[in-house]
Amino acid sequence: MNRQKVVTILFIVFIVILLLRELVVGFLTDWWWFNSVEFQGVFLKILGSRVILFILFAVFFLAFFYANLRVVSKRGGGRWREFYSDLQVPGEVLERLRRLVFIGLGAVIAVTLGAWASDRWMEVMQAMNAQPFGINDPLFEKDLGFYVFTLPVLLFLKQWFLATLAVTAAAVLLVYWESKALGWAYDKLYVSPRVRLHLIFLAALLFLLLAWHFQLEIYDLLYSSQGVVFGASFTDVHADLWAFRLMIGLSVILFGAMVYGLWKKDFKIPLFAAGGYLVLLVVVTGLFPAAVQQFVVEPNEVTKEREYIEHAIEYTRYGYGLDNISEHDFPANLTLTADDLQEYSGTFQNIRLWDWRPLRQTLSQLQEIRLYYRFQSPDVDRYMVDGEYRQVLLAPREIDSSRLAAQAQTWVNQHLKFTHGYGVAMSPVNEVTSEGMPVFFLKDIPPQSDVGMEVARPEIYYGELTNNYVLVNTSEEEFDYPLGEMNSTVMYAGDGGVPIGGFWRRMIYALKYGHLKLLISGYPTPDTRLMENRSVARRVQKIAPFLRYDNDPYLVVAGDRLYWIIDAYTVTSKIPYSDPGPGGINYIRNSVKVTVDAYDGKVAFYLAQPDPITGALGAIFPTLFRPMSEMPESIVPHLRYPIDLFELVADKWRSFHMEDPEVFYNQEDLWVKATEVYSGSEVPMASYYIILSLFESQEPEFILMLPFTPVGKNNMVGWLAARCDPEHYGELVLFKFSKQEVIYGPMQIEARIDQDPRISEQLTLWSQQGSQVIRGNLLVIPIGESILYVEPIYLRADRSDLPELKRVILSYGPKVIMEENLQTGLQNLLGGEYPSTGSVPITFERPGSDPVTVVVPARLASQALTLYRDSQEHLRAGRWAEYGTTMDRLEQLLQQLERDLRGGGGDGS
Repeated sequence: MNRQKVVTILFIVFIVILLLRELVVGFLTDWWWFNSVEFQGVFLKILGSRVILFILFAVFFLAFFYANLRVVSKRGGGRWREFYSDLQVPGEVLERLRRLVFIGLGAVIAVTLGAWASDRWMEVMQAMNAQPFGINDPLFEKDLGFYVFTLPVLLFLKQWFLATLAVTAAAVLLVYWESKALGWAYDKLYVSPRVRLHLIFLAALLFLLLAWHFQLEIYDLLYSSQGVVFGASFTDVHADLWAFRLMIGLSVILFGAMVYGLWKKDFKIPLFAAGGYLVLLVVVTGLFPAAVQQFVVEPNEVTKEREYIEHAIEYTRYGYGLDNISEHDFPANLTLTADDLQEYSGTFQNIRLWDWRPLRQTLSQLQEIRLYYRFQSPDVDRYMVDGEYRQVLLAPREIDSSRLAAQAQTWVNQHLKFTHGYGVAMSPVNEVTSEGMPVFFLKDIPPQSDVGMEVARPEIYYGELTNNYVLVNTSEEEFDYPLGEMNSTVMYAGDGGVPIGGFWRRMIYALKYGHLKLLISGYPTPDTRLMENRSVARRVQKIAPFLRYDNDPYLVVAGDRLYWIIDAYTVTSKIPYSDPGPGGINYIRNSVKVTVDAYDGKVAFYLAQPDPITGALGAIFPTLFRPMSEMPESIVPHLRYPIDLFELVADKWRSFHMEDPEVFYNQEDLWVKATEVYSGSEVPMASYYIILSLFESQEPEFILMLPFTPVGKNNMVGWLAARCDPEHYGELVLFKFSKQEVIYGPMQIEARIDQDPRISEQLTLWSQQGSQVIRGNLLVIPIGESILYVEPIYLRADRSDLPELKRVILSYGPKVIMEENLQTGLQNLLGGEYPSTGSVPITFERPGSDPVTVVVPARLASQALTLYRDSQEHLRAGRWAEYGTTMDRLEQLLQQLERDLRGGGGDGS
């Protein structure tokens, strides 16, 4: 073998290695990763489905393509030989080169069409495992499962066969042209008889496919958007439907004409038939429906479309679950009294004063501790604290290695040293220190708690900011957390990640990430594990890409560990008549709850709301879903109705609460989301979580709610609530106000706040003194049969990123007041005493006498402790004025405590 051939072979081998490198590396690392998370069955099913579809469709195309080319190949070579005649290349070589060109062209197209089919693996698998919905469409009376599972595959097959036919026909024409069986001669198109027969055969197949196309177009009318509502309209049913049926018949007739022409070798009949077909296509599918719409429908549209508006209302309400919303009247009376402070204490002591935006800034200043820590948006949740149901804001302290100093941005630091975040910050939504700062149930590093909460595994290896891979159990100890002037280090003790102790695995991962140090450095040990796909959103998406995921994963403290909870949805855009939302979807269910362990990355999919789509997915992946009964009991109380879904449901409810077709057509009762003033601008209100009693005699519960106003007006018409606690999870309730009374909406309350001289004067004064006034979320709080409005006021110095909660504005009935804290505001608004958040027994030892135990309100004890800690912080920082003020407040509180003790049976000794 000469040197030139050796070089050529080596070059070809090198190219093949380059092409296969990514494929082999990707397959191996994916296989190892799916094994590490124990979802290898999902990986194999997806891979097997894609490979089988690729092979089947690629082989079918090649068979059809080369069968057609074989018919014409014997006549080829004319123009090809003329083109290369000057090169004096032997004819056999030219013919071999010509064949290679067509073989290569066919192979490339086969790979493309096979990959197209491979990408539709989920649609094909769902069609093979289709489940009935138990509801039929109103026009053809087919089960909705046909439209969700079967129709998408039929539409794909039609497109694929049309593409195959078009590519083959183009190749056939090219070969005939190249062989001079087709071309121009004497300024005329010349087509040999043999070519005509072949083209008529292909045309016959085309018209057969067109007949199928128009049959599928009939079903597609159920997704029409040309009427007043989504779905088949009067024109679609009485014009387009019959037009498509006529075109089906004409297509079959044209197919017969083509077959007849092949049999008789008569080319005139197919040619004239095709011309007539094109004319009728324009008239029947274009002009006729347009005439029906203009002259029949538009003069009396509401009457003609009434039936179809009813269908749209019915199926949209089903698609978004609106038909499950229970409706109740809400009187909105002015009946709140001082006694209600105790009766509804569960609501009053959980009124949210801290908005997540200023709280995130405050946490960044108080709890990030080091530059490389970072808080994402705090999430609202609820916990049992000292035996009471408390609403809290919780934020994980994640690691962000990109914040390391430039000189510290080394491979070791980014992938071996700074591997995990640490702990959380948890604050009650309603408590504030004397300096306007949040109170913490969990804080600092290591985690500290004054309410008995513990986190045995505070490390966060998997989170929202963990976008890089890391190595654990290497020869380099990991940074755990800062400890004064030193750093605490740790070795990973879990089983998360992929073992890469062997040379070959390290080599594969070095190829994947392009980091040679994975292979040649001395850091990996036989116990080393590589953690990748550490972003919880990317992690669950990689395992189950066929589910739609919520945009807001949230962390919970469950038992003594940290877990992420992610809501997953089953969605489709194929429900007839259902009005499409964002992304075209018109059916959505919160079918699956996903948990991810923040320490070892283990993922679990729990089937929360079975539906036909999860039924099909369960048949495809039998080991994917777990029943809700297997979810750890410590996680269940923290499940929330997701905001993304709630916002979508609320948006559809604005229109589709109107069930009368004429009212809907005229949009007589259209609602909008209420608006509020936030940070100086009018913005739509966001849905918010709150603890309240929805119905009389019921315990306070955690709900998600949103107020509505009529379009063009600011008074409230109602509010929608989603229940979150396990006993009633997922139930949707609408409370409507009487249309005979005007109930203030949030913007009307904002206007009353602006018109109050004392409040507006104070806000203006602060703004002129170098501080930015931030008006927080205005909360509409239903209590009993009344509505209370609460808006926190934050101050932030122009040169500071530390907002302080300084005032609380409350409005009830004709009153609008602003006070230093919520307790004082409620007492001034309603009278009476603000409810305590429990009580604390304190035992006093007395010389010569028996000990005396008295019960002290937990609120006073907590405030005293907070003031003491604040005073110590001021003392250490040398802020003597603040220290003196805080000690004065502490003295006043202790005097009040003394009075309470004397009144409670103490003898004063």
